[in-house]
Amino acid sequence: MSFGTRLRTMRVEAGLTQKELADPTYTAAYVSTIEAGKRQPSRKALEHLAGKLGVDADHLLTGRRPDLAVQLEDRYIEARRLLASGQTDKAETAFTGLRREAKRYDLVLAEAKAEFGRGLTAEARLDLEEAIARYNSALELLANESPLAGIDALAAKARCLQMTGEVRYAIHLLEQMLAVLRWEGLEDPGALLRLHTSLVAAYFHVGLFREANDSAEKALALAPEVSDPERLANMHINVARISLQQNHLAEAERHYTLAEELFRVLGYNLDVGRVHLARGFGLRSLDRLDDARKHLTSAVDAFRETGNAINEARATNELARVERMSGQVAEAKLLLRRSLTLSENGELDVIAIAHREAGLCETDVKEGEKGLRRAIDLFEQSGNSHELATTYRELGDLLRERKDLQDACEAYRVAALTLEAA
Repeated sequence: MSFGTRLRTMRVEAGLTQKELADPTYTAAYVSTIEAGKRQPSRKALEHLAGKLGVDADHLLTGRRPDLAVQLEDRYIEARRLLASGQTDKAETAFTGLRREAKRYDLVLAEAKAEFGRGLTAEARLDLEEAIARYNSALELLANESPLAGIDALAAKARCLQMTGEVRYAIHLLEQMLAVLRWEGLEDPGALLRLHTSLVAAYFHVGLFREANDSAEKALALAPEVSDPERLANMHINVARISLQQNHLAEAERHYTLAEELFRVLGYNLDVGRVHLARGFGLRSLDRLDDARKHLTSAVDAFRETGNAINEARATNELARVERMSGQVAEAKLLLRRSLTLSENGELDVIAIAHREAGLCETDVKEGEKGLRRAIDLFEQSGNSHELATTYRELGDLLRERKDLQDACEAYRVAALTLEAA
C-alpha cells in the first residue's frame, strides 16, 4: 500500500475531511496531492498528519502499529506452545500467518522467526528434508543481519543433519559458526551456549567424548549469563548426559530436574517428555531398570499425547531394552514392532537401534545376526561410530556363543577400529 493510499484510508477511518486533517498548518489541496501520490510530506508535515490521526508518525509512514513487533512475538510464543502440545496443523497455520504478516510489514527478523517455527513443525512431522529447507530459508532471510540472529536456525539445521546421518557436516557448521563469532567479536553468551549445547550432542554421537565434555564445560560456564529458558533447558539435558557418562548420577539428576522445571514453565509438554526419555536412558545405563521403566513409560505417554512419532519411537526402543534386560522378551518384541512402525521414515539411528534390539531378543542365532547386521548397515549410514562399535561388540558376543570364533574375533576387531577411528 502506498503512503498516499494509507493516509487516505486512515483519514476516512478517522472520519476527517482533507481540510480537517490539514488545519491549521496545511491546506486541503496539500493533503490531496499527498493522497494522490504526487508528493511526499516532510517530517514536520508527517508528524502533523499523524498527530491529527492520533497515531505514531512511523505508524503512518510504514503502516506498522507501534506494538506490532510485540504482538507478533506473542503470537510466535503461542504457536510454539501449540507445537509443543502436539497440535502441528494449528501450529503450521499460526506460523504461516505470522510469516505472511511479518513480510507484509517488512519485519525481517519476525519473518525469519516464523520460518524457523515452520521448520520445527516440519521436523515434528519427521519431514527432515522440508525442515532443513525451512531452516535454510530462515537463514537466507537473515543474510544481511548479524550472525547472532541465525544461531537457533543453524543449530536446528545441524540437529536435522545429524538425524539424517550427516553428523560430521553438522559439527563442521557449528564449529564454523563458533569461529565466525570469535572472528567478528560477537561472543554473545546465549549464542555460544546454544552452539556448545548442540556440539555436546553431535560430539557424543560420533564418540568424541573429550570434545563433548569440553563443550559441556563451556556451556556451564556461560549459563549464569544467559536468561533464555529454552536454551538453558536444552543445555541441562545435554550436560546431564556427560555427567552420566562420568558416573556423576546426582549431578545428572540435578540437570534433568532443572531442565524439566524450565520446560514446564514454558508450557512445552513435548520437551518434558524429552527429559523423561533422557532420564530413562541414563537410569537404564546404570541398571536401575525399575526407575528407568517409570521414566520411559512417562516419555512414551508424553510423545504419544503430542503426536511426536520419532521421539515416541526413541522412547519405545529404550523401554524395549529395559524389558529385554528384565527378561520380558515377548513384551520387548511387541514394543520394537511398534517402534519400527513409528520410525519407518524417520531417523536412521532410531531404526537401527530397533533392529539391534530385535536381534538381541531373538533365540534363533541366525535371525539375531540378521538384526544386528541390519543395524550395522544403518549405523554406518548415519555415521554413529559409538553405536556402530557397540553393535559390532554385540555381534561378536553372538558369534562367539555359536562357536564361530573367527568371525567373532573379526567383529571385535572392527569394533575396536571403529572407536579408534572416531
